[in-house]
Amino acid sequence: MKLHDKSFPLTRFNFWEKSTSTSDTNMNVTKIYNDTLQSNLLIPHTNYTLSELNAEYALSKLGGIIFVGVLMILGVVGNAHVLYVYATKFKHSNHRFYIISLACLDLITCCIGMPFVIVDLRFPLLFTLVPVCKMLRFLNYFMCACSALILVVIAVDRYRKICKPFEPQMNRKTAKFACLIAVIISLSLSWPAPILYGHSTVDAETISEYFDMDINVTGVQCFTEDRFKQTKYQAFFNIILIFVILASTVILAVLYGLIGRKVFKQTKQFTRKIKVSPAGQGHSNSESIKTDSSGSAANSDIHLISNHLIIEPGMDTGKSKTTPKLHYSRSTNVCKAPAGASELRSIQKKKITFMLFVITLVFVLSFMPHLSLKTIAFLKKDFLPSLSFRNLVLYNTFVWSFFVNNAANPIIYGFCDERFRMEMKKLYCRRSGGFDL
Repeated sequence: MKLHDKSFPLTRFNFWEKSTSTSDTNMNVTKIYNDTLQSNLLIPHTNYTLSELNAEYALSKLGGIIFVGVLMILGVVGNAHVLYVYATKFKHSNHRFYIISLACLDLITCCIGMPFVIVDLRFPLLFTLVPVCKMLRFLNYFMCACSALILVVIAVDRYRKICKPFEPQMNRKTAKFACLIAVIISLSLSWPAPILYGHSTVDAETISEYFDMDINVTGVQCFTEDRFKQTKYQAFFNIILIFVILASTVILAVLYGLIGRKVFKQTKQFTRKIKVSPAGQGHSNSESIKTDSSGSAANSDIHLISNHLIIEPGMDTGKSKTTPKLHYSRSTNVCKAPAGASELRSIQKKKITFMLFVITLVFVLSFMPHLSLKTIAFLKKDFLPSLSFRNLVLYNTFVWSFFVNNAANPIIYGFCDERFRMEMKKLYCRRSGGFDL
């Protein structure tokens, strides 16, 4: 990138040099101005200190610093509230465990991962803390992989609840074990990061090309270690991680596609009247048909009814629920489900599934700009050097788009979870003496 085309401290000098006129007055003004700048080591063709070059280089990353900083503040505040409310106000359930797990990952990312990125962006030529670089690169890779795999576990759980309600479901113990497996897989995927990343020398040629002038200094950044720059280990590592993210995205799309189709069919059928032929002539005018608590569909009538109703074999708590009853009226020849606990649980199950689907969708969408920009930069070597300053600022901003997911989850809970909103209102109304949010 050529800084001479931009209105920054290192670029204004060329403007003054090129704008000299034949007028003695203008020449004198230009000479005085250039002499002043030279005394401050700020004009081209002089020796710059590394700190000055670092400050100039960091300007192109200012958008990323602001973007990540805003997400960090939102994420810390939002995820702290999520952890408090779900950990203290909600009963034990699978979806509670999932949300607390995601909130822990998001909060760690906002408190540790994002500040590291801000420091890295602020000191692109002066990052000399190698142990910190290794640890935090590993942390960011681990958090991203773990979040993706836990979302896959959530999708499998919701798929079984919605599409396979009469088969064995994931209880809390199974959910915790599945998340533990996700953590182990994430560790196995992320362990190369602290080996590959560390002290990375930014040579004088790279710096000179960036500023479009001859500069005889070298910098240090937190990137691929010098000993691995000429190898393909870094490329293999990134390809594996991209494959995991894309594979997770495909699995999530398939599972939630099946869930959406099932919910659509159930909603469409539930709006119709459920008609059942009389079982015999000796029955009373009204009768009650009771489903088996194990969720089996041995009775043909019950199987027929289950095709038209949303019958959940158990709550998220893993405990057996009260068996629902379907009331058949001979006079109207219509079987109706009572507007009781079973129906409310079915509605609540759909709301939880929708909320978790939105979380997954935001996660996938937040990764798309990052993966697209990184892929283009990897395949087209002259992509970044050819960017104008404005486009480079945009690149260094949206390349961190995947952090949106860490800050957006609390907002999604606020919109999709009525209980969470209610608890938040209670929390602040009580403390503010009746102030209504």
